[in-house]
Amino acid sequence: MKAWSVVMCVMLALFSMSGCRRDSLRMRGELANVTDDMVYMSVLDTTLHMTIVDSAGIVDGSFLFDGGLQIPLPECVVLTIGYQNMVLFVGNDDVLVSGNMLMPEGIRVSGSVYNDSLLRFMDNIPDVDKMARLEAEYSSAKEDTVRRETILRDIRSTAEKQLRYIKGQVEAHTGDPLGPYIMLNNRGLFSVEEESRLVGQFERAMPDHKYVLYLRKTLRRE
Repeated sequence: MKAWSVVMCVMLALFSMSGCRRDSLRMRGELANVTDDMVYMSVLDTTLHMTIVDSAGIVDGSFLFDGGLQIPLPECVVLTIGYQNMVLFVGNDDVLVSGNMLMPEGIRVSGSVYNDSLLRFMDNIPDVDKMARLEAEYSSAKEDTVRRETILRDIRSTAEKQLRYIKGQVEAHTGDPLGPYIMLNNRGLFSVEEESRLVGQFERAMPDHKYVLYLRKTLRRE
C-alpha cells in the first residue's frame, strides 16, 4: 500500500504540473517609481529586427500582458518603458517583473527558468570588471608604451578566458534556445567550422526556432 501511495502521489504531481502548462505568455509587472503610463513588448522577427508585438497600460506601477502571445520556443523579449529597456528570456510562462525603476539593476524576473539561465550566463562571465579596468588603463597610458604592452597582454589573456567561457556555454546549451541566442550575440568569436557544427546540433534539437533558422540562413561559408 505504501508503494502504491507513492506511485499515486508521483502521478498526481505530474498531472498537476502538466495541467499548469500554459499555451501563451502571461506577464505581470509591479514596479515602483514608474513615470510612464505605457509599456511595450518587442521580440526579434525572423530577420532579427525588433518588432513591437504588444503594449499595456501602467496603473500605479502595475501592468499586465495576457493577450495570448504564444512563445512555445523561448526567446528574447524586450520590455520598453520610456527610455529604459529590459531584456528577458521567456516562453509560455507566467512571469512577474518586480522592482524599482530607479534601481534597474535590482529588478527581478520570476516565473521563467529560461530567464534564470540567461541571468546565470551573464552573471558568470569571468572578469568583466577586470576587463573594463584594463581597457581604461590602456587608454590612459598613451605615452607609456611599455606599460601599454603589459596591459595589452593582460587584456588578451582575459579575453581568451571569456572566450572559453562563452564557447563552453554554447556547447552546454545546444539542446535549448539559450545556445543559439548566445551564438547570435557572439558570432564573431566562432570559426566557420565551429559555427557549422553547432548549428547542426541546434537544428537537431530545435529545427523550427527562429534563431536556429536565422543562423542556418546566414551561416558563413568559405
